[in-house]
Amino acid sequence: MAEKGMESETASSADEQVSGGGGGGGGGASAGADTRGKHRILAELKRVEQEMKFLEVSLKLFFFVLDILNATDSLHY
Repeated sequence: MAEKGMESETASSADEQVSGGGGGGGGGASAGADTRGKHRILAELKRVEQEMKFLEVSLKLFFFVLDILNATDSLHY
C-alpha cells in the first residue's frame, strides 16, 4: 500500500520538474504547479480518510469478534 503512494508522489514530482523547467510562461507555470500540488494534497487526504475508515471498521470487527469469543467462554463455565 505504501509503495503505491510513493510511486504516485514520485510521478507527480517528475511531472512538476518537467513542466516547470521551461520557464517561459511567466506566472502560468507556477499556477499549474500550484494546481498539481493542491490536487496531490487532496488525493493524499482522500487516501488517508479511506485508510482511517478501513481501520475503524476493522477495529469494530475486532471488538465484535472479541465479544463473541468472551460470550462463548462464559458458556463453558
